[in-house]
Amino acid sequence: MEYRPLGLKAQMRHADRLEARKVLIIGEDELSKGKGILRDMVTKEQIELPLDNVVNELLRLKG
Repeated sequence: MEYRPLGLKAQMRHADRLEARKVLIIGEDELSKGKGILRDMVTKEQIELPLDNVVNELLRLKG
C-alpha cells in the first residue's frame, strides 16, 4: 500500500523497484465505478476487477 501523496507514475516506479509482480490500482475514478485495475508489472497488461468481489477474483487469477 502506498499512502504517500505520490503520483501514479511515481507509485508504479516504486512498485517496479520493489519487484512487485502485480499491483491493484484503486483511485477515486475506480471507486466511483466500483472496479479496481489489476496491473501485471511484467507484461504491463491491465484488467478491471469488481471491488465487491476483489479478493475472490485475485484468488481465482492466482490459481
